[in-house]
Amino acid sequence: MHSIAIQTDCFDRSYWFYTEVVGLAKVREPFPFKTRTLAWLDAGVALIELYSTKHGADAAMPLGPANGIDHVAFVVERLDEVIAVLEVHGIAIAKGPLVPPSGDPRQPEILFVEAPEGTEVQFREPERP
Repeated sequence: MHSIAIQTDCFDRSYWFYTEVVGLAKVREPFPFKTRTLAWLDAGVALIELYSTKHGADAAMPLGPANGIDHVAFVVERLDEVIAVLEVHGIAIAKGPLVPPSGDPRQPEILFVEAPEGTEVQFREPERP
């Protein structure tokens, strides 16, 4: 995989969330691209292409809310450390921490937050041995 593109109508707040709260490295600082603002962020195994809606355009997805990215998941060493960072930045936990009832004994504990543009973001500990 190369990248995941996330469109946002609140670019500055989303950029802050993914760089300061999630801690993604900045590959390329925000720059103008056609009628958008774009930034590249390093998510480890793939890049996040964070981009604004077209300047002056409506952010509503043309195909409806059931289409597009459902959530983005990041592996973290310890959820308690993530929770502390979320609290410092005033980010509410939408769901969790919890171990989903998947039936898989390796299933790690996870939690979800909502990014400024509405993307559901999952943080998950590594799979259990």
